[in-house]
Amino acid sequence: MKKVIWLLIVLIVIAAGIIGFFWYQTYSAKGVQLSLSTPSDVRVGVPFEIKTTVSNDSQAILEEINLSITLPEGLVFMGTNAGKTIARKDIGSLGEGSVTNESFTVLAIEGEESVKKVEAVLSYVPGSLGAALEQRVDRNIVITELGVQIDFETPQKVFRAEEFEMTVKYKNNSDVAFDAFQIRLFYPKGFEYISSDLDPSVSNNVFDIGDLQPGSENQFKIRGTLDGADGGFFDLKTLSSALFLGQRYDLGEKSARVSLAPSPLELSIKVNSKGDDYVAEPGSTMIYEITYKNNTSIGLKDVIIEARPVGEMFDFSRVKVTGGSINSISNIVRWNASGVRALAALPPGETGTVRFEIDLLEEFPVSRLSDRDFTLDVDAEIESRSVPEGVAADKTVGRSILTTKVKGDINFEMVAKFKDAESGILNSGPFPAKINQPTDFTIHWTLSSYSTDIEDVKIAAFLGPNVEYTGEYWSSTGVAPTYNDRTQEIEWGVDSVPATTGIISNPVELIFQIRITPSVTDASGNAMLVGEANLSAKDLFTDTVIRKQAFRVNTSVAN
Repeated sequence: MKKVIWLLIVLIVIAAGIIGFFWYQTYSAKGVQLSLSTPSDVRVGVPFEIKTTVSNDSQAILEEINLSITLPEGLVFMGTNAGKTIARKDIGSLGEGSVTNESFTVLAIEGEESVKKVEAVLSYVPGSLGAALEQRVDRNIVITELGVQIDFETPQKVFRAEEFEMTVKYKNNSDVAFDAFQIRLFYPKGFEYISSDLDPSVSNNVFDIGDLQPGSENQFKIRGTLDGADGGFFDLKTLSSALFLGQRYDLGEKSARVSLAPSPLELSIKVNSKGDDYVAEPGSTMIYEITYKNNTSIGLKDVIIEARPVGEMFDFSRVKVTGGSINSISNIVRWNASGVRALAALPPGETGTVRFEIDLLEEFPVSRLSDRDFTLDVDAEIESRSVPEGVAADKTVGRSILTTKVKGDINFEMVAKFKDAESGILNSGPFPAKINQPTDFTIHWTLSSYSTDIEDVKIAAFLGPNVEYTGEYWSSTGVAPTYNDRTQEIEWGVDSVPATTGIISNPVELIFQIRITPSVTDASGNAMLVGEANLSAKDLFTDTVIRKQAFRVNTSVAN
């Protein structure tokens, strides 16, 4: 019975302790207050303050006080990188009746017309209790607009490949200055920059505005052309930034949309009946067809078409023009009504075609490491002084450019040698070779790449009758050939051959030793050592396959 009574007493004491602990926690927490103060709304790019107040009205000293502020995406703490979203402050202790205030400078870098929630968390230990308590409070902040308002002025529609102008306007609507303000433009695919009245600081799309004072405003103009599908839409975007406490922050995007109207005078170019997917080869003839169409509602008079071929591989001494002429100084091909009667007056919707052909050089003009990846451009333009009503221009124009890549080439040679001390491989046996007596030869495979990077090179050949591979070799790449003694096929692979290898620098080379023991059927002294060697490789510039073949070698051609 006594044991039961003692057990009840112990349980009562434990229960009283637990109740007392939670009562003390509640009592201690009642006098601790955390308040969070923020502006109700802020602008993107304008710094603001987040303020906290911690007051201790309890009857205990608060120990190990820690305060943290958590920001949502789009808000950053000034002076830190944009990825930091939590700031922590170690306050230490706070006596009875004491108050402490903390302030955090914050910047909104995105999120126009959105609501962001900021949270504050306070943790502390009341008195000598030893158990940490926590309080949380949050506030919503409305992000209104950009501190610096940026606007685009662009035409709603522009003609393909015709120059147009857009205006970028900016104004500081806030009451703070923006240091080293910068505007970065992102042009759509197909946009070609021509000029601007504010010099870009980086490439053609980054513009340094400088320090932007409250209320100040300005603008700059950019000129360019668009190329793409008729009726397509293109987005122009800006991203502004400024320096705060020595660190640059992006401050939001703006965009405008431009549609591409059908060109009033449409031009299209084909070469050898193909478009920009055609791959040219040295020595080939390029037959260009330029097709034009009047897309306006009026007849166009005195139409002129000009085409400018540009490329080091063009042989301008071998040009033929149908119905037109070429200026041998400027290399411009020209057609007008004197050679093409239809160009005197082009009715609405009318189409036609003019042609010229030009040969390519037989060999690549390679003399420097930079002489590589050759292209052929034809820039064609059509124009008439007739202008449709309502169009603010002094002429009607159309333009088209066709770029053609030139396929690279490999020089592949196979040579047999008996006297070949330079290779470091010693050949033995009688020379000329004799029946039933073994004689060694070294076979050289050399590769040169003229103008493009080549990869995945594979070479294979079969050895002649009574010929075997000795296993001796030297390779400039360090890679050994592989040999199948059952089929007598020898193979070698090269991962890559940079452009101009063998022209400006040393060629890629494999030297391997073979041994022939001529039979009575080889009494003529012209026994085959290696049959035709076949090479295949990938041209990285044109994404095409190159194939080459080296002639067979025999004992009569060695040395």
